[in-house]
Amino acid sequence: MNNLCILDCPSCGASAKIRVKNRTIINGETTRNCYVYCPECDFRGPRVLYADFELPQEAHIEAINRWNRRV
Repeated sequence: MNNLCILDCPSCGASAKIRVKNRTIINGETTRNCYVYCPECDFRGPRVLYADFELPQEAHIEAINRWNRRV
């Protein structure tokens, strides 16, 4: 996955991880998505839909990039 480094949580400083959700309802449709989150305080980054990318790894990379770009 391009060895991207996920920055620590801005809220508590713990190590963050990717979470994959296989059955999320968005606009009435079941979809698969992922986001980066903190398992310690549950701080979450923006959700990324797999349908917007050709490969699941691309969605993971985008989720990490969005998490790392936060203010």
